Amino acid sequence: MGIIQPANQFALDATLTRQEFAEWSIKLLQLDNVAKYKDIYKLNFADASSIDPAYTGYIALANGMGLIDAQQNNFNATKSVSYADLAVSTVRLAKAIQENKVDRNFYY
Repeated sequence: MGIIQPANQFALDATLTRQEFAEWSIKLLQLDNVAKYKDIYKLNFADASSIDPAYTGYIALANGMGLIDAQQNNFNATKSVSYADLAVSTVRLAKAIQENKVDRNFYY
């Protein structure tokens, strides 16, 4: 589906950062063609300068859609996604998929 890049081995013990999760969420919603134009987005987080520019569009969209919240006006892009973050964001993402009628088939 193009959400996760193929690799020789999937790193089960690797942490997932908030900026990576934003990218995955937006790709799942099939909005990556919009997110890749990172120069049109402005991030108003106090820690915006610490965000990898490659994730700017993904973070702007994920935050703007309410999928991933800021934490006291910081995005904390390199912070690991907690199970609580993942649970809340997954429910929000499922709602966004349903509302936007994203055509994703998760069966073969």
